[in-house]
Amino acid sequence: MKTSQKKLIKFLHESLSKDWKTIIECEFPKLFIKKELELNNWFVDDEHTEWMMFFTSDGYMYGFNGIGEWTDKDKTNYNPNDQKQNRHATKEEINSRLEAKRREFKDEAECIFNGIKEHLTTEIKRLDYIEQKLSKL
Repeated sequence: MKTSQKKLIKFLHESLSKDWKTIIECEFPKLFIKKELELNNWFVDDEHTEWMMFFTSDGYMYGFNGIGEWTDKDKTNYNPNDQKQNRHATKEEINSRLEAKRREFKDEAECIFNGIKEHLTTEIKRLDYIEQKLSKL
């Protein structure tokens, strides 16, 4: 098979429904052999766009679960190579997701700080009021 034919089949494969993709993969299995993805990398799932996990070679994972929530480092038996739609994340995907998480942490910290600041300001005013009343006695 010519290289141009292979490229055309792969190009068409990308734009087809899951059923047609399966048919094409069965018809041309050598074109769609999935290479083993290396661990100690970030992985994304093309079917679950919120999911992005880092898998270590010693069986741990951490990152963003299927609904985009951060998951701390945890032992796992899951292998990202078991799912066909998993792939290594691009640098852009990693940077964009981690930057968003960093902003979220910063916003959360600012919110907590502002809440504490407001509470302390209220307490200082209350103590000043009590001090004024006591000084008049």
